[in-house]
Amino acid sequence: MKPGQTTPEGDRVGWPTAVSVGLAFLMLGVLPVMVHLLDPTPSEHYEGIHYALVPVDEAPKPTVYPSTVFGGRLRFHDVEAQSREFIGYYHSIELTPEQQTIKEQVLGSIPAPCCERSSALTCCCPCNLSKTIWGLSNLVLTRFNGNADELRAAVYSWTSFTNPNGYGGAACFRGGCGRSFHSDGCGGMNESQLET
Repeated sequence: MKPGQTTPEGDRVGWPTAVSVGLAFLMLGVLPVMVHLLDPTPSEHYEGIHYALVPVDEAPKPTVYPSTVFGGRLRFHDVEAQSREFIGYYHSIELTPEQQTIKEQVLGSIPAPCCERSSALTCCCPCNLSKTIWGLSNLVLTRFNGNADELRAAVYSWTSFTNPNGYGGAACFRGGCGRSFHSDGCGGMNESQLET
């Protein structure tokens, strides 16, 4: 209807009504286009979580530590065999109170690789990865008479060796308990079913 015409109900259409109707039609046509332009594309949006795509060259790289410690006297060379060996040391090597204090201080200051909410001293559970760290600690403190810095270096070197891509710190909360070490997992919960 044009301004000045009468509606079927007998009302005259004036400029304000015509402008309002025109704006309404305009908004109905423009609003869906605006929403589409403002809505994130599928590559930027996933289940309500927005994230930025980081080019591979700019993505953070995990820190890789040497696979030898103590001047080469302790060398990491076989993840599966040494995992079983270190789990054995977790059960068989007893520490003195002084060694236990060093172990508690060092591992208590390192986030558990598979569960960053917990320290490497306790983790959130006794998974196979944690048992290897605890057994390695027992070995370093007894047979190598290691100090706090040497123990810290050995733990970081071991975890870097078991997963060169680095641990995300959330395996325990993302179904990673049964995944292998190199797949950012805990290596299993049962020693007889070790997943390296």
